[in-house]
Amino acid sequence: MRSRAEKPDVPASSLKSFASAASSQLDAVIEMADALLGLTRAAQGVTDVAQTVRRIVALLGPAARVEGKVIEVDGALDLLGATPASGTMVRLAVGEALLAALDKATRVCCVAHGKGDARPLRIERSNGNGGDGGDIGDTVAIDDAVLALIAGEGIHIEAEPSAMVISFPR
Repeated sequence: MRSRAEKPDVPASSLKSFASAASSQLDAVIEMADALLGLTRAAQGVTDVAQTVRRIVALLGPAARVEGKVIEVDGALDLLGATPASGTMVRLAVGEALLAALDKATRVCCVAHGKGDARPLRIERSNGNGGDGGDIGDTVAIDDAVLALIAGEGIHIEAEPSAMVISFPR
């Protein structure tokens, strides 16, 4: 940007697209840095599930886009509530499930599932733009060692053909 602006024959109006692109990239870097800092801090007390999901999505989203994939968050994610489970185990459960879903699909969406307060997290996956399901293959499998670790904290993952549901203790 600076090298373009310093050229005497470049009109200021032509810098707008470059400034806009640089601003977007800076916003993305700030969002990822904030997410990384939030996830690396030791969790104290209860864990906000929605905030954890948003931070992991902020880190995985750019890499997914490079591979032509999309990871989205439903706006009602705050209905997930908080859990007394270890923040580390919540991060492990959500991260492992999202990575597994992205490995098997081109579109992944995180939503608060069910009714009432403190809903479970549903991670839906599909191939295609319209959420039509497409051919998504087999049910996503999570490593048994991960399932055993998170179960020790009361976190459970139930796999379905096109989704996973993560339940957290309340």
